[in-house]
Parts: sequence; structure tokens; C-alpha cells
Amino acid sequence: MKLKQKILLSVSLLVFISLITLFLTGNLVIRLFSSQFDPKELVVAEPYVFEAGEILKEALNGEKNWEAAGRKLEALGYRMAVGTDDTIIWTSGETKTNVFSSALPFSWKEEELLLYRQKGWSILGIRNGEYTLLAAGMPEGPGTLLEDQSEPFTSMRLTYFVVGILSILIILLVSMIYTRFQAKAILKPVKALEEGARRVEQGDLLVPVLYEGKDEFSTVCGAFNRMQDALRREQEKNRAYEKARFDMVNGISHDLRTPLTFIKGSIKGILDGVAATPQKQEQYLTIAYRKTCEMDGLLQKLLSVSRMEAGSIPLLIKERDLGEFVRNFAEESEAEWKNSGIISRIQVAAGPHPVNMDEEQLRRVLWNLSDNAVKYAASDPLTFTIQVYSGTEGEHLVFSDNGAGVREEDLPQLFEQFWRGDVSRSPKNGEGNGLGLAIAKQIVEAHGGQITAYNREGLAVEMIFPSGKESHA
Repeated sequence: MKLKQKILLSVSLLVFISLITLFLTGNLVIRLFSSQFDPKELVVAEPYVFEAGEILKEALNGEKNWEAAGRKLEALGYRMAVGTDDTIIWTSGETKTNVFSSALPFSWKEEELLLYRQKGWSILGIRNGEYTLLAAGMPEGPGTLLEDQSEPFTSMRLTYFVVGILSILIILLVSMIYTRFQAKAILKPVKALEEGARRVEQGDLLVPVLYEGKDEFSTVCGAFNRMQDALRREQEKNRAYEKARFDMVNGISHDLRTPLTFIKGSIKGILDGVAATPQKQEQYLTIAYRKTCEMDGLLQKLLSVSRMEAGSIPLLIKERDLGEFVRNFAEESEAEWKNSGIISRIQVAAGPHPVNMDEEQLRRVLWNLSDNAVKYAASDPLTFTIQVYSGTEGEHLVFSDNGAGVREEDLPQLFEQFWRGDVSRSPKNGEGNGLGLAIAKQIVEAHGGQITAYNREGLAVEMIFPSGKESHA
């Protein structure tokens, strides 16, 4: 059964049960009230009630001259009846016996006048032995006693029954109309969500769920739209990632093909006797070795990417002084930098700079930063500046160059995998593969640090590491 039908059925059933309960309760109250009507309860005396009572007593205790007593009562506005057991044996004038017949069975008292109200009539009665004398006050004064009216409570019950049935039908009809309206309002956002889910299933993530209500469904629809936007962004990101991965594979294939061509040519030159002299052979072997090292570097980057994606970069953490580490790195790289025409400046602030680090991994970070600067800085001569200082956040390591920098809108993407950077920075030494800075970010964050980039007379990459002193505290 559909939700709309369930709502309609449940509400109608609830209203119907409630109305039936109300109807039966009302009818029960009327019955109880009618059953509580006791003719023995004394009511307000009618006019000439005492005179009429005396006439009844005289007729009952005297010669039992019913006609004479009846005429006297008629003069006072009463009609008279005489009964034995449950039968009316005599009535005065044209009196109908209905009222008296219904009053006769009541428990009238011996030799004691009682005045009761029954069926709209005031009835005065007294009993003596086998006879019961009744006198009914006429509502319209002297004259013929009117026909007996229907019992008030019977008429009331009938009226109540008819009105109750009509009320139930009308209320059920109104409730059904209202329920259909409410069900339609409830199912509107459900239908919108269903259509939205179908669009998502078909791959359409651009059209949002349109619902302007202010109920709980607006929150659900808003959450659905946010989920859809997140899926769309993730889809776009995945498309960009796959495109970058494809470009990276093509780039690495090109980068591998170039050193392989050099290695192949060098070996073939030696085999063909082109490098006949020891000097030529050494030159060819040196080229082959250098190109082999380039290939090894590319393979190491690919391995690092695999570890990054698996979240398993191995770290051998030891406490070291960051300033001393940077000086050692500069000394190890000085000869190669000079051969490449690179000028280096090392600025280490006074004082200790303890950091829990993996020296091999941080050395890779600095090599990736320097390699990125060589490829993209487009400055001659190229200058590296490496700074170390302490700050409130921890120990700072800043690597900057004097190149062209990066466009401000590209800075947030600088550390994404396979992002190749601003083409306007003129790659100097072959295309990059978009991995160096992403690997650097992963390593820095694995140390509990953070890395950012900004322009400062070129591109500056700043890393902040937790202080070793803080980690021991």
C-alpha cells in the first residue's frame, strides 16, 4: 500500500473510531439520564394542588363517587383517572388514558399524596387498597386533556442518532479531503527526492532538488543537495585526477624514453666502436650513468606515489636539530648546485631548533623543492634561499627561489597530485610530472607539520614542524 493511501486510511479510521466512540458515549449518557428520571422526585407544586389533593382523598376514602370528584377536579383544571393494579378503570370527561396508563405502575404511597412530573404533565396521585386515584394538571387549563406527547428522551435519542450519523459522514468527508491535501503536501518533497535520486542514478548531478518548504523535509532536501554537490565536486575532481594521471603517465613515458634513448645510444656507440678512445668511452658511460640516475629518480617518485595512495610512507623518527640538518643538506648539494650555476643562501636563526624527523624523507622534500625550482623558476642565475627559525607554532623551514612565482589563483592547487603548475613559468629542464610538491606535502604532514606556498620575490614554500621540546613536554 502506498504512503498516501496509508495516511488516508489511518486518519479516516482514527476519525471514524473517535466519532463512533463519541456517538455511543453521548447515547449512553442520554440513556443514563433518562433512566435516572424518577417519578417519585417531588417537583414544584401546581396551582390548586392542595385542593385537588383533598378532592382525591375524599373520593378515595368516601363513597368512591368518581364522577363527582372528577367534576370538582375539572373545575380546578385537572383530569381524573382511577386504576386498579395496572389497569385504568375510569377517566373523567374526554381524557385520553395514555398519560395515566404510563403513570399508574409507579409506586404510589398509601394514604399519602405525591406530586410528580411525567411526560410533561404534573400528576397528583394517592393509593388506598386496590384503587389508585390520579389527577393530571392540564397545561392549557380547563378543557379536554391533550393527546400524549412522545417521550422526550425517545425523541431526543432519535434526533441525536440522526444528527450523529450526519455529523460522522460530514466530518469523515472533510477529514478525507483534508487528509488528501496533507498527503499531497507530504508526498511533494518525497517525490522531488525520488526524482533527484533518479537523476543522480542517471549521472545528472547539476539539477538540485527544488523544495521551498519550512518543515523537516527542507532539511532533508538541503542535505540531499549538499550530497549531490559533493558528489559532483568529487566527480569533477576524479575526472581531473584521471586526466592528470593520464598526462603524468604520458610525461613519465616521455621522461623515461629520453634517458633510455641516451643510454641506448651510448651503449651502441661503444659497441659500434664510435667511442674508440678511453676518453670517449668514459664520456659515453658517464652520460648513460646520469640518465640511469634520472630514471631511478622517476621510479622512486612513482613508488612514493603508490605509498602515498596507500597511506604507508615509512618514517624513521629521531630528534634532530633542523638548522644543523639544513646546513648538512646544503653542504652535500653545494657541488651539484655550483655545477648547475645555482646560488644558495642558508639562513639559520640562532638557538636550537629541535624537531622529530626522518632525515631521509625531509632530504627528499628539499630535493623535490629544489628540483621544482630548477624546472620552473626561469631565473638566471637561479638562487635558493633556505631559512630556519623558531615561531610560536613550531619550527619554521622556508625554501624560496628568485623565479617568476606562481599565479595567486594557482597556489591552492600547487600541492595536488599530478598538477603541473602554471605553464607561464617556462619549464627549463623538461616537463615536470606533478608529483614533487605532492610528495613533499605528504611527508611534511606525516611529520605532524603543515606546508603552504606563497609568492615572495619568487615562489616560497614554508613548512612548520612541531618543536621537539613540545613533543617531550
